[in-house]
Amino acid sequence: MEKFFGALKEYDYIALFLLRLVMGLMFIYSGFRKTKDVKSFSEKNDISHTLGYIVVTCEITAGVGLVFGIFTQIAALIVMGLMTGTMSKHIFQWKSPYWAAEGGWEYDLIWFLIAFTILLTGGGRIALYHL
Repeated sequence: MEKFFGALKEYDYIALFLLRLVMGLMFIYSGFRKTKDVKSFSEKNDISHTLGYIVVTCEITAGVGLVFGIFTQIAALIVMGLMTGTMSKHIFQWKSPYWAAEGGWEYDLIWFLIAFTILLTGGGRIALYHL
């Protein structure tokens, strides 16, 4: 397989950028949607209003960091923390099934693993700090 796909390795930075871009935009969008009614978000998820504001701030901040490649690994750690929190809620408090279609935590696990990939790789060389 190396014979066929080996040359693709030199373009891994594009894949990492796309992962960062999609994840970052998703978290920015999600965070800004929650800013409209943080109180309702907090009550729906059975967390304090203070923690709700922290979650929203972390989502937006991590998203911006991922999109622009600024403190990328710190942003990935923030996402991993957020996803660990949501998976914990699903598994231990809400007793959710695995499958996201049934209200489960599958989606959160995928974002956690993408953030882990970004943490380990640094997110690639397309970033503002490289300019």
